[in-house]
Amino acid sequence: MPLLQALPATVWLPLAAAQDATLNRRDARALDLFEDLPPAAAAAAASRASRTGAGHDDTDLYGEQEILTRPDRWKPWSVSASLSGEWQSNAPLAPQNETSDYVWRQSLTLGNTWKLSDSWYLNAGATEETSRYDRFDVLDFDRLDGDAGVLWITKPDWHPLLANWVLGTGVSWSRLSEASHFSNELLNNTAITWALARSFILHPHQSLLVSLTGKVSVDSSEILAQRDEYAAQLAWRAEWSPHWETTVLARLAYYDYEQHADLNWIGSLGMDYLISRNFRIGLNASWTENKSDIAVFDYQNAALGASLRLQFRF
Repeated sequence: MPLLQALPATVWLPLAAAQDATLNRRDARALDLFEDLPPAAAAAAASRASRTGAGHDDTDLYGEQEILTRPDRWKPWSVSASLSGEWQSNAPLAPQNETSDYVWRQSLTLGNTWKLSDSWYLNAGATEETSRYDRFDVLDFDRLDGDAGVLWITKPDWHPLLANWVLGTGVSWSRLSEASHFSNELLNNTAITWALARSFILHPHQSLLVSLTGKVSVDSSEILAQRDEYAAQLAWRAEWSPHWETTVLARLAYYDYEQHADLNWIGSLGMDYLISRNFRIGLNASWTENKSDIAVFDYQNAALGASLRLQFRF
């Protein structure tokens, strides 16, 4: 008998839903993809934007020119905290009998990107996150993530099709535990990761990010939740003013589990308002659809949410 059928649904379905719920939310936030680009890639983007936008003054570039003209003030450390609330049409990610619920999340992230040269960087970071549902408290959990890796940026004077690509590889670790009980572990997983990404400037205030990512699990405490992930993402970002910006994301991923395989599609639309350089509020709408070769893992989920985010670099 397959292991999935031998275990009661009360054991593995909440764990699967908890794992997917937090990953779907992160993957639906396109803005994080742009912010994760190394400073050299951002500077190259600013340079192209400033040349394209001849006739605009520095304020029209909404901060991009600042990155270009003051590279010596690059700040490698970042600390961010966020608080968000979200309505979900299918909180338990069920294949049928969908039930809506509200979830509240808070997170704290610390990261550093060490510059070794103009092309090579080392990066490391850690994130702690809590999720609390209004009715489905069985889905409440705490999550701790850590990652470390190396990044290489192709040179800006290479052929236009090859220049300014970011290639990265590293190791990631994640741990899910019962809500407010860190010692009660639900899942831990270690994976080897890789990524290939590039940001294309469409206009001084618009850019398009193309990325391919992979994550191969090498160790997991729960064989049912262990999976390899391969994803392609396309994200568009527009800055309408020094305070308003919009992001649109499309993501297609393949999840390879021990006993089943899934195709996961996410589409999202986000609008952020920058209150200051360090503080922003955001609205986000997303649609997630998961198709599996085991029907119990099929689901669709619509989400609407709002967030507050505070970030400092030093």
